[in-house]
Amino acid sequence: MRFFLIVCLFLAFAQPVSAQTNATSPSNSKSQIDELLGNKKEQIVPTTIEGYAFLHYQQCMRTQHPILSGDDLMRMCTCTSTQLSNAMTFEQIKDIEAGGAEGIFQHNRMMLFVYAPCVKPTIRTMLLQQCMGDRKNAYLMKNQGKTCVCIADYVANKMDEIAPIYIQNSMRKPAQTPAPLDLLVHEDSFNLRLRHYTGVCFDMYEKR
Repeated sequence: MRFFLIVCLFLAFAQPVSAQTNATSPSNSKSQIDELLGNKKEQIVPTTIEGYAFLHYQQCMRTQHPILSGDDLMRMCTCTSTQLSNAMTFEQIKDIEAGGAEGIFQHNRMMLFVYAPCVKPTIRTMLLQQCMGDRKNAYLMKNQGKTCVCIADYVANKMDEIAPIYIQNSMRKPAQTPAPLDLLVHEDSFNLRLRHYTGVCFDMYEKR
């Protein structure tokens, strides 16, 4: 879904995006790792962490996400696949597959150190490019550059702040572990903050 940040967005925001959170039980280790890595259809079994990262990227790019698509989805998938190979080892991924206490621990590490760091850069780039790329904004905004940067920074920083908190809360309820990319839109948090900070930034740069 593309968000075009024009004046009418400030007055009447688009229909909220609802997160489609998928429950995943740590006790079901194979289902869990499939959900995290997007490995639902292929029977490929990677033998290295780089193999898992490559498989994750391929499957991530096929995701039907409520916010991310095209280049925005590619940025998220590139980020998470890079983080996967940097933050996790092959043995840790196998621990997740095996389940048990160590598997749960490594699953939580994956959510915190693979997915959470990708929230801020993905959202900021997405919002800034959409806001600056909409030709209508050039006519409807008096200070398009400052307003667009303001919105992108505020929303990205806030989502970066709440993503780890949301992940930590989900650890206390393992039966409700979210699909990784749903962190961006859990309970309409993205829409609510986008609407709020659009108003804040319009007050700062467009009402003078």
